[in-house]
Amino acid sequence: MKRVCLAITLAALTLSAGEETKGIVIDFRNPAIKERIKRCRYARLEEDFEKTPVLTIEVPKGKQVRSLANTVAIPVDLSKAGITGNLLYASAEIAHFNVSVPSANYLGVKFMLPLESASKGTNHADLYHNSGSTPSRCGTRDWFTVHSQVEVPADVKKGILFLGLQDCHGKVSFRNIRLEAGKNRRKSIFELPPEKIGKARYTVSLPRQRGVMSPSRGMREQDFADLAEWGANALRYQIGVGPRKGCENDVAYLRNGLEKQIPEIQRVLDLAGKYGIMVTLDVHSTSHFSKRLFMATREGRELLVEFWCKLVRKFKGHPALFGYNLLNEPHSRELAANDPDLVQQYDRLIQVIRKIDPVTPIIIESDHMSSAAKLPYLPVYPYANIIYSIHTYMPGFITHQLNRDSASFLPYPCPERKIDKNYLRRWLEPVRRFQLLTGARIYVGEFGCLRWVPGADQYIKDNIDLFEEYGWDWNYHAFREFDGWSVEHSENPHDMKRYPDTKRKRILLEGFRKNRSGTP
Repeated sequence: MKRVCLAITLAALTLSAGEETKGIVIDFRNPAIKERIKRCRYARLEEDFEKTPVLTIEVPKGKQVRSLANTVAIPVDLSKAGITGNLLYASAEIAHFNVSVPSANYLGVKFMLPLESASKGTNHADLYHNSGSTPSRCGTRDWFTVHSQVEVPADVKKGILFLGLQDCHGKVSFRNIRLEAGKNRRKSIFELPPEKIGKARYTVSLPRQRGVMSPSRGMREQDFADLAEWGANALRYQIGVGPRKGCENDVAYLRNGLEKQIPEIQRVLDLAGKYGIMVTLDVHSTSHFSKRLFMATREGRELLVEFWCKLVRKFKGHPALFGYNLLNEPHSRELAANDPDLVQQYDRLIQVIRKIDPVTPIIIESDHMSSAAKLPYLPVYPYANIIYSIHTYMPGFITHQLNRDSASFLPYPCPERKIDKNYLRRWLEPVRRFQLLTGARIYVGEFGCLRWVPGADQYIKDNIDLFEEYGWDWNYHAFREFDGWSVEHSENPHDMKRYPDTKRKRILLEGFRKNRSGTP
């Protein structure tokens, strides 16, 4: 392959034949980078068995710090690399050994590129995240590849890449780090002239969906009977496969796990029909391993197409079927530079489904795990009955206070942090604007708050009030799954009994009553 190399600050620019894509390769043997390595007390330069240079940071027990002192800081010139104003695709091979548990989940192993921008502010771009590549930033794991994707504003000129350990001790090694300029970023519909904004089209009229997210496994008939008694008319049903050691990249294992669930899907649809509940089939990816395979490998993308074709052929026309939820909480950080982006992946799935079933609604979720902020970056697809979906648990530092042994919990509302119904309205504002501009039907696939958060009932009520004001479908997360989300458990985090009445359940049932009253 013909390759042209161009020196840039501390890195090398590479151009591949037939491509205009530029990028940065971090060469640890570069004299300037060697000087940066020397500044970190616990860093050293090594070579692996193939003579590839390896950066290792090994922090002794008791020497961990909350600052970035135990990292190597490498400046990179993003402007000269042609990355500014584009997507940046980062990749690295990482191994870590006996890394201690940090005080917060965003600390630990650091592969981070803070970006300072006058237009967008500061973005501490975390290139080593908890999705896809690894379940955590600590412990031991042999060499594996991390992929990540970041939008780089046009007014960012340079950045500093941080490699090392933060707030923990142990050993981490890095090799083969690349920062590549990807495809030009897609525009939000808010950036388009009015004549370029498409209009969503619906040829079927289905009732508003007010219901719940299913447990990940095992619904009994009594569960359907109880939901019907509550007044729910919707169930978002999880179809997922968890990982098994040694199968993290095994598409055949994933295929087999999905196939085994088809009889259960039939049972769920039949029971839902018996009790007057409509079902959204959701390829949920109960673990990040399957999401990564589905999005970031050719074999996984083919499997997702194959599986959806099988589901659609078998279940189209079932009276209890509401729609096809293509993929739960997608995140483009799973993707490498040469992968089709999320919009393209959706387009292919929609095309093959519409050839089999031209009318059943197809639900597509926004990027960044169904973020409200990312919904406007989806196009209005030229197919009928495409429903646009978000999930909302904002702010996560209130809804996801997972340590039930904490001495205290932040409440909702939280006046000192200006977290209240107006905050929720502002967070959902891009979705509302998207709806008004396109006429799209909006489906809130998940929302919720842990039961021991003070004011969790008010959080649920404020969200439902907004969904009802805007005319959106919604599903509470989750029904008889993890006790933390349960509206049938008390506010005491250590009380594991179910109760017939709680404040949160009353709020939910009040929302479901609109189904019976025929509220549109």
